[in-house]
Amino acid sequence: MKHLSFVLVLAGCYLFSNGQMTVPSAFSRPLTPPRGHYKTLAALNPKPVFSGRDLDSVKYPLDKKLEGEVLSDKPVYLHNQSLDDFQLPAPPANSSEQTHAELNYLLDLQKTRTPEDVRSSLYMSNVFETPSDVGRSIGCWAAPQHLAPDFTDVFIAKADAMAHARQIIGVHFPSDCEVSRIFARQFVTKLF
Repeated sequence: MKHLSFVLVLAGCYLFSNGQMTVPSAFSRPLTPPRGHYKTLAALNPKPVFSGRDLDSVKYPLDKKLEGEVLSDKPVYLHNQSLDDFQLPAPPANSSEQTHAELNYLLDLQKTRTPEDVRSSLYMSNVFETPSDVGRSIGCWAAPQHLAPDFTDVFIAKADAMAHARQIIGVHFPSDCEVSRIFARQFVTKLF
């Protein structure tokens, strides 16, 4: 549920940043390129450093409790869509330069985070927000005609803060957050 809510918050941020909900062409603009440390990490090679090395075959076990929570949610389906309709980058190999840099970044975050950083990140990571909550910082609104593309930075900042919070508490790699950003944009486009 927490992972789903993270993706939905990102989707909501991108939905609201595009302004009009009823005009599909508003969603045809290209995805904003990665910024900050995402841009730095994306420039690194995601391919394995050592071919055939055991490290790259390591898969993390599925958490059965989390699986039960996620599968207990009522699904919402996109009609006439398949997984092949979403173009997502493959995760970087475990032995790649990119993964190595991501781990160093996360370890640096862990060393420099304050108790307040952890507290606020845990709070943010456990809050389920509806699309209306995402736009709360620009005032009270509930109808599509109140969505304003001039607040794009507000909505993107909210998504970035959520992604950073997940990294501070060590539950997402930066590449996880980046692929969520890419997926959210494609998902919202498919919804419309």
